[in-house]
Amino acid sequence: MQYLTELVLHNNQFTGSITTSITSAIYLVMLDLSYNEIGSFIPDSIGRLSFLAHLSFSNNKLQGTIPQSIGNLTSLAAVLDLSNNSLTGDIPSSFRNLEHLQKLDLSGNRLSGSLPDIWEKFQFLKAMDLSSNQYNGSIPTSFQSLLNIQYLDLSHNFLNGTLPIELSKLVKLSVVDFSYNNFTGFLPDWLGDISSLSYLDGSHNGFVGSLPLSLQNLSYLNVFDVSYNNLSGYLIDIPIFRQFVESGYLDNEQGLCGPIFNTTCSSADTTDTESETYKFLKSAAEKSQYLPLFTLAIFGVGVVLLLVLCLFFQKCQPKLFRELLEFCDLEVSSMIKCCGRKKRFSYSDLCSATEHFCNRNIIGVGHQCKVFVGELGNDEKHAIKVFNANAFKEIKLHFLEDCNVLAEIQHENVMQLQDWCYKRNFLALVHKYMPNGDLYDALYDIEVVNFLTWDERLGIALDVANGLAYLHRFSKERRRVCCQLCPGNILLDEYCRAKIAGLRVLRESDTTLLMEDVLKKRQHNKKQDIVQSPKDFVNYIAPECVDEKHITEEAEVYSYGLTILELTTQKRDSSGFSYMAKALPSKIRQLLPERLEQVVDIGILHTTSDLDKVLTLIEIALSCTEENPEYRPCMDNVVSSLNWLRKGEIDLSQYNQEERPPIMDGPRTLAFDHIQQDLYAQQNMWYHGNTPGLLESSYNYTFY
Repeated sequence: MQYLTELVLHNNQFTGSITTSITSAIYLVMLDLSYNEIGSFIPDSIGRLSFLAHLSFSNNKLQGTIPQSIGNLTSLAAVLDLSNNSLTGDIPSSFRNLEHLQKLDLSGNRLSGSLPDIWEKFQFLKAMDLSSNQYNGSIPTSFQSLLNIQYLDLSHNFLNGTLPIELSKLVKLSVVDFSYNNFTGFLPDWLGDISSLSYLDGSHNGFVGSLPLSLQNLSYLNVFDVSYNNLSGYLIDIPIFRQFVESGYLDNEQGLCGPIFNTTCSSADTTDTESETYKFLKSAAEKSQYLPLFTLAIFGVGVVLLLVLCLFFQKCQPKLFRELLEFCDLEVSSMIKCCGRKKRFSYSDLCSATEHFCNRNIIGVGHQCKVFVGELGNDEKHAIKVFNANAFKEIKLHFLEDCNVLAEIQHENVMQLQDWCYKRNFLALVHKYMPNGDLYDALYDIEVVNFLTWDERLGIALDVANGLAYLHRFSKERRRVCCQLCPGNILLDEYCRAKIAGLRVLRESDTTLLMEDVLKKRQHNKKQDIVQSPKDFVNYIAPECVDEKHITEEAEVYSYGLTILELTTQKRDSSGFSYMAKALPSKIRQLLPERLEQVVDIGILHTTSDLDKVLTLIEIALSCTEENPEYRPCMDNVVSSLNWLRKGEIDLSQYNQEERPPIMDGPRTLAFDHIQQDLYAQQNMWYHGNTPGLLESSYNYTFY
């Protein structure tokens, strides 16, 4: 059963051991054997299931250690659940490779040792449960990298030390359980900074001192338990502390005192704690009284500085001052023309169509813009692309010029500029609404996945090739127009015809601007710990662009090839910047042609039996992804080949190596010559229905 993708046998009464033959089903995406009575060990061969995204062996009788080979399952993106067994040993260091994991549950075992410091890359992890084991030592500092974690349970272990300040970076935490450990020291003030906390259990530890006042910031807290510790001192009577008086402070009442407990504190407690608490609150209240005056003073100083700056520009830079005034006074009205015609839609028209840019009308969000849907004109739906403040600063000086260039683009496979709006700090472009969304959603959205037939995919490949070839001709005749080609920028109309979006006009002075913007955005996301979107154009950049810092026509051909590979295989790798650009074509080249049925998306296999045409389309896409730009075909040649492929005028099986017809002519056809040789040499080697060999464990595709 090598093509099996899901095996779910939970909640039964299976016994014995986990058979190693399971690992022959190399395409397993989900394996769930939980809630049975399976014993013995986890087989080391489990690491061969390189496609696995969900693995659960919980609530069994498994023994022994966790095998290091689990670290080879780099496609694990959903769940790794080994809870409630009898596993021993520690967490394998190879777990550091599971950086796409969202849920990790190792609770209810006999795992021991210290927690490994391996969590630097776990940016997707949302839930971690290591409770009811025998861990000791302190919390590793690499926990600070778990920026998206919401559930953290370390209870019922032997962990010690203080709560490290690095945990204050986990601002999305909602549930935290440190109970039944040996933690000491004060409860830190930074707990009040994690404003999303709703459950906090620090009971049965050795915490000392009084409770920090910052806890009053936790407005969502509904479970709070610090009982059975060594807390002491005055506890101020505020709602957040009184809410949990019945059970949250048990066995601390000898040290904690105050009106909450109907007790009086000693003079030392009052001096050391109560007075300091009220002094803090009093000083904060006094400061708030001066806030309006302080704000008014800052505003006055700002106005004075602005006047001084204006006088300076007027005297020293009169030309720049005049340009600044002209720009500030500019309000483009209906008298301003674009491409020789009046602007049809005003700012008020766009407001009315989008209900004042209401969020429920948003159909897309980009790096520099939001896209709204609205009815304009004769009740026809349009997509309204509104740029944000950062984009306004970058494009405002050339906005009108770029609109005139984009409006000249007239092709059925390129998104045409319908209209535009420029009003002070508001910039917007109006395009025709595409009801079927973008190609990425058509491929990976769970509600519409596999709806594309083979004929529709071949049509999309030809549409995009036609559009890109037109843009390359347009760039040579008029101005360089760059398209950030990727599935997210290919839109589908009601007839599933494709149009290229995301166009950008480049000037001679900024040939490297686009690539620098992409790299700058990636660097910003990395600093802000923002996970790279799999839709992002950065995953489709040709390798040479990273060094040369600009996007050429050959680089766009490379992006086209990657897009068509995704269209035909529905496989992608989101491991990081420029990784997919090399990994996906390389893996597919190793699998073709013998394993074509494994590579091609099942939606194609269900809608065509002519796998020779499918193989030809993949080979064309692979030629576009040659690492050497000189070996990539020009888009006119790609269009010719796809037209030939779609019409089916030539049957490959009718020709031998000597008399085959030429597929490609013109420059950069070395790769296509190689395709032709391979296609005709492999005609007699192709077979259907044979069982393929095992895939090496290094083939790590991530399915979406």
